[in-house]
Amino acid sequence: MLVTTEHGEFEVNEITFKQQRKLHRLNSMSRWEGSLDAEKYFDLLDEVKEVSGLSDKTLKVFTDPEIDAILRDVFIAYKGLTSKKKH
Repeated sequence: MLVTTEHGEFEVNEITFKQQRKLHRLNSMSRWEGSLDAEKYFDLLDEVKEVSGLSDKTLKVFTDPEIDAILRDVFIAYKGLTSKKKH
């Protein structure tokens, strides 16, 4: 699956239903009762990296905030949503 971000296009793995549900759970836990739990949000991004198949080699050329944005966009693509930010 090809995901386009402001930092380029990335070929990522398709995810299974089980992986989709795990990402949904992690996302829900990171945004409990209207506030963001940063530690749980980064757990979500780490899981997105794992299931996506994006390698350290691919991502290490980017800054940490850029990596976060890439992984966020991959998550959004997995959920079948579109980013509110125009790329």
